[in-house]
Amino acid sequence: MQKLTILLLLPLLFAGCGTVPDDNTPQTETGFPVVIEDAFGKEVKIENPPERIVSIAPSHTEILFALELGEKIVGVTNWCNHPEEAKTKTRVGDMHLDFEAIVSLKPDLVVGIRSMQEDNLLRLEKLGLKVLAIEPKGIEGTLEAIETLGRATGKSTKAKEIIGEIQDQLGRIKAKTPKPKVLIVLDLDPLFTVGPGSLQHDLLELAGGENIASSTNNPWPQLAEEVVIEQNPDVILFTEAGLKERILAKPAWQNLKAVKSGAIYTVESDLISRPGPRIGLAAQKLAELMSK
Repeated sequence: MQKLTILLLLPLLFAGCGTVPDDNTPQTETGFPVVIEDAFGKEVKIENPPERIVSIAPSHTEILFALELGEKIVGVTNWCNHPEEAKTKTRVGDMHLDFEAIVSLKPDLVVGIRSMQEDNLLRLEKLGLKVLAIEPKGIEGTLEAIETLGRATGKSTKAKEIIGEIQDQLGRIKAKTPKPKVLIVLDLDPLFTVGPGSLQHDLLELAGGENIASSTNNPWPQLAEEVVIEQNPDVILFTEAGLKERILAKPAWQNLKAVKSGAIYTVESDLISRPGPRIGLAAQKLAELMSK
């Protein structure tokens, strides 16, 4: 299940200054302090636009860079690999954080995801740091996360711009009729896929596909081989290198429509799993693959 937890991470933040900036200085907005209800149900009061931000979720990191806050980000996780600039930031660990390193960076805001990092976030709070836990779920939750991080950093106008761009991208997707039946393979033996409650499921359905695991009540269901054979997907998507060869080598899958037609395609795991500014591109990519 470690692969499944890795699929969901990535934060980023940034805020500006109160002095009159030149043309190259990112702009922030007035309206501080702001009070935000976090994923724990607690009110987090942010007195001023953050100047030193640590992001412990890759999705948030992407959002913060999209908000033009790169100069304010002082620490990120080992998994934060987009955009390229994220790779130049101080690394503070992964699921096992380097708390000493985080404290030494003197952040005035740390952002993370509650479901993935609850214990870490609570420990950071006990260390006296300002922590904002955001729990993006699905497409709508991703847009809300962008709006929330915009408010928290004084970049609400930029956040609205990003949200508008994503909505435009999603609105341009022309779904196929009838919908192809799709299986997204996260891992084989055992077979793990995506179900309702996951961002990948939302994106797949919006892009015009029918998820063969849509009847499950689990974002990350484990499917029996018999279910795949019964559902007989038209398209199989996979996210890990080497999976296509293993899929093609499964004797019981030789008569699947996707296998017989060659409709087995790779899709970037980070792109379709991170609730951030690239979800419009992710939906477009899924739609393209299903239209081949």
